[in-house]
Amino acid sequence: MANDDDAADAIKLTLSQIDDRLAQKPPSDEEKKLLEAKAALALQLAEIAEKGLDAGAKTVSAAAERLNAVIASANTLPFAEYWTKLQDALVGIGVARSDGGTNNSDGTTSPTRSSSGGTGLSGSWQQLVATYRSAKDISSDLKIASLAQWIVESGRGTSDLARLHNNFGGIKFRERMQGFATAVDYTGTDGETTAYCKFASVAAFIAGYWHFISSGAPYAGWDQYTDNAAGYIRFIAPNYAGDPAYVPTVLGVFQEAKSLLDDTGKGSSSPAPVPPAQPTSGNQARVAVVVGHNERAPGSSAGSPIFQTEFSFNSSIAALMKKDASQYNLQVETFIRLSDPSVQKEISIAYQKVGAWNPVCVVELHFNSSDDPSATGSEVLLAPNSPGALSLATSIANNLKSSIGLKLRGNQGLNVLSAGQRGWISVTALPSVPSVLCEPFFGSNPDDCLKIGTIGEEGLAIAYLRALREFVVAHGLIA
Repeated sequence: MANDDDAADAIKLTLSQIDDRLAQKPPSDEEKKLLEAKAALALQLAEIAEKGLDAGAKTVSAAAERLNAVIASANTLPFAEYWTKLQDALVGIGVARSDGGTNNSDGTTSPTRSSSGGTGLSGSWQQLVATYRSAKDISSDLKIASLAQWIVESGRGTSDLARLHNNFGGIKFRERMQGFATAVDYTGTDGETTAYCKFASVAAFIAGYWHFISSGAPYAGWDQYTDNAAGYIRFIAPNYAGDPAYVPTVLGVFQEAKSLLDDTGKGSSSPAPVPPAQPTSGNQARVAVVVGHNERAPGSSAGSPIFQTEFSFNSSIAALMKKDASQYNLQVETFIRLSDPSVQKEISIAYQKVGAWNPVCVVELHFNSSDDPSATGSEVLLAPNSPGALSLATSIANNLKSSIGLKLRGNQGLNVLSAGQRGWISVTALPSVPSVLCEPFFGSNPDDCLKIGTIGEEGLAIAYLRALREFVVAHGLIA
């Protein structure tokens, strides 16, 4: 009988098949359905990771395998036959047919619930997306985050609250919504009948949603996340929804929201600048953080909900580590690699600056990527026989596992390099200083990215700081 691991493997294979098909640029209707399928499968992966499927693993495995086989036939079947089989297979994973229903054995048609609990797609939903796409005063990150919320809250506009009252966000009526909405009695998913907001139009809903967020005390501070879509959802979730799975559920449809908005994400914005070094206080150990890659060659890109390159993402992590370092009795300085035709020279120059600063240890920040979308896990790269490096790498690997929840690759997350391997130049640049290169997740793996999006940049930065604190204390490196 299939278990949770079998179901997860089947889903990951199907996600890979979907990506292969999307790379072939299918017709827009098919592309839209495949993106919905990715979102639904990502939610199922998150559910498996969080609480398992119990007796449902066999059903999930069978549905994913069926969908996998159908998509594999896309180039061999006549399109009309393929399209019919595809929609039938999509129903098995919870994605509604385009005709809004499925055929029952008695020949009648009954509504099919979408992956978010709705039935079919509504005209008002399409109007909402079109209106939101052209909105000029909302950042692209906040658009992605809020539209992903509305996908989940309204079942892509198919809930009665959305269809009848233009309320795509499940917003209950409050006195502060006077002038933006009127009150209407409605029974929510919690079974409680109470006053919800009724909006005159989709435009009124958009304005009302942002008034609801910006005028409510529980959400004060939301505007610090205008360029951090996942951070925004993590920030508002505790007060917006009581479901502990709300954050990964919403993050799981970020890619769909981004596609609907036809948004390129963060664009070419520069990473956060790194402030100059500050004097070391008497009880703080100096830790050097090197940001992998550079602005011109930024490394691999991570998928939804991160949408950043290694250089951009890890520049933010490094800045957060520097900001919070004093709480861990550390002094962190960040070092940026400047672009050079010779990668070896580029790394050597950066580490010369690191050495001149005289740190007790060095961590270089990256994330992994692979042509295999199922490649997953955390690892730390180090040189053999480097004094202190094994202890440093072990501390980081253990903290990454406890914070992110991904498996440790290789030998307990430790990848001991040989001369010439990727990362060798960095970890051997300062032979007398413990130096490691960190690969906490795979940007090419949707589930890995979802886990990172759930803990956020702040969570990853804290994992690094905790590990560094453990290392310096264990080795008596704090003055």
